Amino acid sequence: MSDLLRRPFHHVGYVVDDLEAAALRLSATTGAGPVLAIDHVPLAEATYRGVPARYDHSTAFAQWGPIIVEISQIHVAEPAGLREFFDAGRHPAIGHVAWLVEDLEAESARLTAAGMPVVHTGSSGPVRANWHDGGPAFGHPIEVHRSGPELLGFYELIAGEARQWDGRRPLRPAPAPPQ
Repeated sequence: MSDLLRRPFHHVGYVVDDLEAAALRLSATTGAGPVLAIDHVPLAEATYRGVPARYDHSTAFAQWGPIIVEISQIHVAEPAGLREFFDAGRHPAIGHVAWLVEDLEAESARLTAAGMPVVHTGSSGPVRANWHDGGPAFGHPIEVHRSGPELLGFYELIAGEARQWDGRRPLRPAPAPPQ
């Protein structure tokens, strides 16, 4: 389990009831921004415990110092266990911590062997992620992304927007995700 501590968190995700209100509150209270939103993230594939699932959510990202904060509003998560996996029942709530890896399958096997099985998978174009049960080590989900130029480019866009941000228009639409 000690190898887990060698994985730097890339971003922290929260589940919220109202994405717009949460984005404005995040920006106002932390100075993070601008917050770049994606309505109804287009997932080409999603699973829950190995079977096809439906996961419709809107999400937004902002740079806050060295870390990215992601806030997500869940519209539909089926089967019911998928919603329960992400939703602590109170909002805002920690939705996940995330890191990036070159080999998603190897990292998922490592986490599964450490008692943190894959619960949910999702993909959109070249972007792939697996969500694991964080078990006793975390108490909340872990999201692991396969690193790649499209994803790294999106995260650099967030950082670049933050470096140039003058505090106006704290909530903005994000560019279309890579397909």
